[in-house]
Amino acid sequence: MKRSLVFLLALLCLFASSCGKRNVESATATPQPSADSTAATPQPSADSTAATPQPYREGIKYHEVFDPDTDYDNRFYSVLRAFNMTETDDAYYFMRSPYSYLYYSDKASGTAGILCPRPECIHDAKAGNTDCCGYIRGQMMSLSFYQGKLYYVGFSDDAKDAHRLGLFRMDPDGTNREKLTNLSCDDLSLVIQQAFVHRGRLYGVSTDQNITGGTPGNGASVFSWDMETGEFKSIFKFIGYERSTVFPATFFFGNYLYFAIDGFDDDEGPHHVDIYRWDIEKEELETLYLSKPGEFCNGWYRIWVESEDDVYISSFLLNEYENSVFRLHDGKLEKAFTIDLDENFTGGDFFFLDGAVALEYINLKKPEKSGIRILDLSGSILYDGEWSFDFIDGQIEKLSSLHGIYGSSTTMICPFEVEDPTTGNETFYIVKYDLNGGELTETLLFTGKIH
Repeated sequence: MKRSLVFLLALLCLFASSCGKRNVESATATPQPSADSTAATPQPSADSTAATPQPYREGIKYHEVFDPDTDYDNRFYSVLRAFNMTETDDAYYFMRSPYSYLYYSDKASGTAGILCPRPECIHDAKAGNTDCCGYIRGQMMSLSFYQGKLYYVGFSDDAKDAHRLGLFRMDPDGTNREKLTNLSCDDLSLVIQQAFVHRGRLYGVSTDQNITGGTPGNGASVFSWDMETGEFKSIFKFIGYERSTVFPATFFFGNYLYFAIDGFDDDEGPHHVDIYRWDIEKEELETLYLSKPGEFCNGWYRIWVESEDDVYISSFLLNEYENSVFRLHDGKLEKAFTIDLDENFTGGDFFFLDGAVALEYINLKKPEKSGIRILDLSGSILYDGEWSFDFIDGQIEKLSSLHGIYGSSTTMICPFEVEDPTTGNETFYIVKYDLNGGELTETLLFTGKIH
């Protein structure tokens, strides 16, 4: 099966041989700045408000059940391991690989930088500056906003197990950073990729490097930790496909964690996409759908759960081999809509947004053919046209990578990397695009050097 990528991305492509049929197992302090320190850190707005989630009922929709104070924000699910972000009423926060520093962009003032409230700090002017409050040594995509605090998983010096991970939190202005607990996990087969804080518990996903009968193979796991004790709990462990394409795709929906596992029977297919749901209160696992040969053919599938009855599914790449977005509706798989392809638009890298989807197609050799297409979840086009790059004076050929598209149908956040062809030095840019009245407006939120 032929496959191509439209744009050079920092992909995590974890293809490896495995054997056997589907097999699923389920089981139930840092120094602080002085009190008079001042810096350009995010400031709370006077009119900050949060939506109130509705009581549960059958068929409830995502926006009705979502609690911004306690729930993981699926708009910022990171499809690429080199970038992670979250948002409060007042600011955006970013981490990028290797996750050494935490960055912010204040919405009201437009100020941005490393999240450190110490005005005398030299921040990243010194490599590995452990005196900087913004130097967090994050270990994976794990940034969450929960009950007024920023949370992340970082390296823990005093952890005893092999992964040496700890759960940390801090105030949105960078003060009061503390480690809550070390995270226990002695399973060396787990390659932990992501972690999410949701309704009082830390959840994680991994690709697995297992050895069965002396034969190495791939798998995938979903698990959680107690946020006070760090106790590890397995939710799901999968061993089966000859090739597994990526770590599990997740979506948090009230008291449910939805996730998808995808993989190939062999190098050429067929491709499987299996969807499960974990009830976080009852601690029960439900199989929602096991795909049939021929239903899917590309790879790296993600999900968006609009309601309990509507789970949207799509590959990372839509092209001539697969150009449909699927929907699992009342337990039945159907095509939600199909992307029209022509000589000017042969496909693109796909991203779920809140209430919409985005396909970017950046052609470094033919910049005039580059653009972005945004559609709602019924397939109606909201925008189809040029994609401005004023932050690099429109010189698309300078781009070296795009680390995803995050946000909603009206506001998208895009992290780019640009390489200087003379020095080889790389710079990353965080750019916001607002869609209003059919017009796409670009705003540069942050720019910084890559460490």
